[in-house]
Amino acid sequence: MAIEQALLVHGTRVLENELDLDPRVFRLVCIPSDVHFRLGEAGGWGRKPFWTHFDGYLIRTDDGRIRLQALAGGDVRYGGLYDLVGVGRDYDSDHLVARFAVVHRERMVVW
Repeated sequence: MAIEQALLVHGTRVLENELDLDPRVFRLVCIPSDVHFRLGEAGGWGRKPFWTHFDGYLIRTDDGRIRLQALAGGDVRYGGLYDLVGVGRDYDSDHLVARFAVVHRERMVVW
């Protein structure tokens, strides 16, 4: 929740003032898992005991209720670079890091 809130509060400012990008065209997000997988090997990601917070959610239904779990992965203890899990939106641990990416908003279009 803290990461989501920080992106909402500061994302537009970072795009405009620090990266000189139009926030109507681009969006600052937690790294998408597919980008993490493509860049991770060269970056040495997935070789340490922590998860990377990804953009997106795992949608679960428990007892008829819908629950969102934040996507994370890349922990060497559970499969390394290609590890993918869902963690509670309020999960707070020293074993979870955030990597960020700038994406075209077009990428965010629902198919």
